[in-house]
Amino acid sequence: MVIQHEGQLFTIFSVDHRTPGNKRGSMPNAHEKPPYGCHHRYRFRAEEFVDRAILDEVEFEYLYNEGDDFHFMNTKNYEQMQMSREELGESVYYLIPSTLVKVEFFEEKAIGVDLPDTMDMKVVQTEPTLQKATASAVMKPQRWRPACGSGAAFRE
Repeated sequence: MVIQHEGQLFTIFSVDHRTPGNKRGSMPNAHEKPPYGCHHRYRFRAEEFVDRAILDEVEFEYLYNEGDDFHFMNTKNYEQMQMSREELGESVYYLIPSTLVKVEFFEEKAIGVDLPDTMDMKVVQTEPTLQKATASAVMKPQRWRPACGSGAAFRE
């Protein structure tokens, strides 16, 4: 969900409702401000109101990138547009040419993309496991790329 708070847009990615004892309830949440990467925590009191931002979603096809500019084509009228790496945030690592995405607009300005629910990726490199490290799940760094074999950069 995208909300307007203090005159700015924020994407909510974590919400918790707490009512401690006989005190008033509150909703601590974690949100980030587009361009993505600036994480904030804020506690809304029960009597506070928040405006939900109304976003328009238009289907686009991702075409290609030139450095930090990513090019998209509207699937209805074939108009092309570009967005910067800063506007797209972490979603640049999941963009595969010819993928259909929904570009989110707020007041006729593109603010981000909504990726498909599932995408095929292929793990291309991991570090070897440690011997007898079976007491807990061992997380290993991985390198992967899109399964289609495009020349996209690796993501760790």
